[in-house]
This record gives sequence, C-alpha cells and structure tokens, in this order.
Amino acid sequence: MVKSGVRHDYDLRSNLCTDDEAMCVVCDEKLKGNTRWTDSFGEAVCITCEIPYQLLRPSGMAEDVELPKCNIKPEWLPRLKEYWEEKRQPMGLGTYLITRDYEEDLEHRRTFGRWCEERGYG
Repeated sequence: MVKSGVRHDYDLRSNLCTDDEAMCVVCDEKLKGNTRWTDSFGEAVCITCEIPYQLLRPSGMAEDVELPKCNIKPEWLPRLKEYWEEKRQPMGLGTYLITRDYEEDLEHRRTFGRWCEERGYG
C-alpha cells in the first residue's frame, strides 16, 4: 500500500542520503524525510511535488557537483514553481523504467503535461 508516496521500506533509505538543511527548490519542503527512490541510480523525488534529485553520485559525475542536485534543467524551474503555486499537485517527474508500477506518478505527469501544453510550454 502506498503511504505518502513510499511504496517500500527501501524507499525510506533515500532519506539517509540528504542532510538536514537540503530544501526542495520547487515546494520548499525539507528533503530529509521527504524523498523516495526512482528507478535511476541515486535519483529520488521529493514526495511532496515529485521533483527529482540526484542524491548519490553515479560513475562519471564530476566530483565538484554538489549533491543533492536537482535533476531538472534550470530553465524549467520557473515553470515548475508556477505549476506548484497554482495547483499544489505533484508533477510525477523522475526516471521510471516500468511505468505500470507508478500509475499515480504517471497520471501526475500527464496532468502536468496538459498544463504545459495549455500554456505553450514545449
């Protein structure tokens, strides 16, 4: 049973990878205690708004990249914040390989996609 976006105890381990001060750049919630893993190595989403963050360093990532790192292109952040302020709904972003396992997230992503299309955000 999904509870606050957490599907398995394993998801809770993502919360061990954030410090107490890290905040979500979209919904302003603390990331500590508010993340769950996606299907991509070291990537988790904020449970509140479903914005993805890189919490663990994959091979090939430069050592000088500060973690957690928001996995969204900077030019999209104002749009995501606009959506959050208007709707206060999760966006279903993050890397998922088998979407049937994440039906609720996929519906959130579709809703966000329709909102973007209505505004001409490509």
